[in-house]
Amino acid sequence: MLSITEKQFIRNQIQNGYRIDNRRPDEESEIIIKSKNLVKADGYIYLIQGNSEIEISIQNLINKEEQENISSEIDDFIDNNIENENEFENNIDNEEQNAKTLEKKPVKIIFNSKSYNFINKIKNIINCDVKINLNVIKDDGNIFSLFVFGLNLILKKKNIEYYDIYTEASNKEHFNENNILCKRYALIDSIIIIDPIKMEEESSDCIIDVLYQDKKVKCYFIEGMVDNTKIENILNKILEE
Repeated sequence: MLSITEKQFIRNQIQNGYRIDNRRPDEESEIIIKSKNLVKADGYIYLIQGNSEIEISIQNLINKEEQENISSEIDDFIDNNIENENEFENNIDNEEQNAKTLEKKPVKIIFNSKSYNFINKIKNIINCDVKINLNVIKDDGNIFSLFVFGLNLILKKKNIEYYDIYTEASNKEHFNENNILCKRYALIDSIIIIDPIKMEEESSDCIIDVLYQDKKVKCYFIEGMVDNTKIENILNKILEE
């Protein structure tokens, strides 16, 4: 943790146009996949961005037998209740209407990490029972952005059932889409810092994590105080990139 004096020094430097970031320009946003093993657990990845390094592994809590039972139940329902294609289409329409009144099945998410708790951020990202392990080797900022990138990559590659990120798309539709990405911003007075390092995060007034897909903002998370005008400026930056 930085002292008040250190934070003020960093703020003064940024206000005068100098960042304390020692990364090369190409390292600020570049994500390097150091290791990937989609056989280990139910997916494993080791990522580096600048001086930050993390590893993620997941375990799908729905085993193959349960998945086969679900598929079998769906097949039985179709065989026993649907006689022709027209009736099948009508049933789909009716089911879509009825689904709006039904509550979603509770999702079981186990999140293991020594010092980081992203459960409130990811509970709306994932729509399947899953155990996620996050190990932060080096933290120099942007950990959540790295985490979202890695988790997306693992789940899409593993094609885990019932996976959905901020969309109502079916499983097949989702896996044909581009990844959802996360960009972190730090605010110091009226200055917006993209991909801040750890010291800049600690010295800032506010941190905003924006999740977006194809330049469309899905949602954002705010830590600290910020007015709506600054949020709009940040969201507009996503569209400009």
